[in-house]
Formats: sequence, C-alpha cells, structure tokens
Amino acid sequence: MKKILPLLSVLLMLCGCGSTYNQPASNGGSLPTTKSGGDVTATPVNRYSEITTENGYSPTSEDISRYSNDLGKFLTSCVKGFSNYRKGLVVIDGKEADSFSGISLSRVKTVSVLEPKKAGPLYGTKAGYGAIVIKTK
Repeated sequence: MKKILPLLSVLLMLCGCGSTYNQPASNGGSLPTTKSGGDVTATPVNRYSEITTENGYSPTSEDISRYSNDLGKFLTSCVKGFSNYRKGLVVIDGKEADSFSGISLSRVKTVSVLEPKKAGPLYGTKAGYGAIVIKTK
C-alpha cells in the first residue's frame, strides 16, 4: 500500500485533481498555510475531497487558467463520474437554477458537488441525483 500511494498521487496530479500546492488566494480560495519555525509552507490541496463536501472548494487562479475559466471543464476533470451529477439539482447562491452554464470559474466563490446521500437531507427529493452547489463572488 505504501508503494501505491506515491504513484496514485502522481497520477492524480497529472489529471489536475490531485495534490497541488497553493498559497492562499486573494479570494480566500485556498487551504490555509502552515507555519514551521517562522517559515510559511503551503498545505497540499486535494480538490476532489473539498469539492465533495458541503463547504466546497474555492477555485484558485491556477484552476481558472488551467481550465480556461470553464466551470464545466473544471468539474468534469476533478469530479469522478461528474456526468451523473449533471442530472442533479443545481443551486446557485441558495436558489435553484436550470444549469450552471452561464457561470465562469472566476465568478465562483465556492463549488460543491454532493452525492445524493449528502444532498438529500439538505434539498429533499429534488436532489435524487445529487446537487451542484455554487456560491458566487
């Protein structure tokens, strides 16, 4: 198992969804840094684990550049099986929406993709296929 984890980390980084190192973004978009002996070091970010939580993930300038400011491309790349969630409930700034197609990645404060068992208690039967929850800046 110890031999597989480094290989898995490399594979995830190559697809753009694994651990990367980010400094805090001006929009509050990255994980906090840690201090060690007066030095500030970046904390690894795992986009997938943050995107799939209620708190969500705040896209960084690196994400905006890498995915050409395209929210759909970002989610497709970073969420395994994202095509299943496209049928799910879309919530933008607390209101239901038909889609997220008009939202550019640079306008997103946080984004969450919740599987049905997490979305159901929050949004009821409308979230039978999960939910894509977006908070804009």
